[in-house]
Amino acid sequence: MDDEQKKLYNEWRTIEEDLRKTIIQYSDIEKAKQIRPRVWGELKNYLSVAEKFELGASLEKPLKEIFDKKYPPDSWPLAKQWATKAIHRASGGFNFLLECLEHIHRGSTDPAYSRSAYILLSINCELLFEAYLLLLLKDDHARKTEEELMELLKGKRNHDLKELAEKIGEDDLIKLGIKSVNVETKNDLKRYIIVLANDEKIIVEDLVTVRYDFKYDRRRDIDPDESNRMKKELDHLFKTTKIVMEMVPK
Repeated sequence: MDDEQKKLYNEWRTIEEDLRKTIIQYSDIEKAKQIRPRVWGELKNYLSVAEKFELGASLEKPLKEIFDKKYPPDSWPLAKQWATKAIHRASGGFNFLLECLEHIHRGSTDPAYSRSAYILLSINCELLFEAYLLLLLKDDHARKTEEELMELLKGKRNHDLKELAEKIGEDDLIKLGIKSVNVETKNDLKRYIIVLANDEKIIVEDLVTVRYDFKYDRRRDIDPDESNRMKKELDHLFKTTKIVMEMVPK
């Protein structure tokens, strides 16, 4: 990129980061609408795979136009193909959840809204962890068969974030800014506590438990600031997602 292109790129990234903040300014939305088509037209060939997908998705471009070929390509090991699809789905899922928290579930714990929000958070955290685990596989292991990869992701217990975290390992979790993933039961509901490097926490309800919470007599504690808390948690997850996206093959 030349200096003018770098200036345009940096301006675009700054606006995209501003749109990730808890409070979104209308002026930032308008700036994004103006700058995204320029970046697509002038910088598309300079963008990483993740950035190209992010920008193309925001402009509602079809995959064929985003990549001009099959993506991810069949020449990649199956693990890399799955990881690429998983992390993009997680990114889209987190963005959708943020929209829900901005415009629908905007307050305290709610029997219906909270359950739906926790399902979205849980399934996309699982996709994030699975994508990272698959990308960490060395080339010889990354060429495992579909059955072998399914067994790796499934593990002993379905949808278990702690087990996925253990497979990733402490050293690689730290690279994501995650210190540990712990499991606890509160009000008969199983959930995971993701402890970040700065000791802040992300609460993720177990996907199986939250889907079938009608079986349990007890309910979640009321959190008057639930939607704002979840938006702050999403801010960390967006940063983590970006790290994993940058690992996707170019």
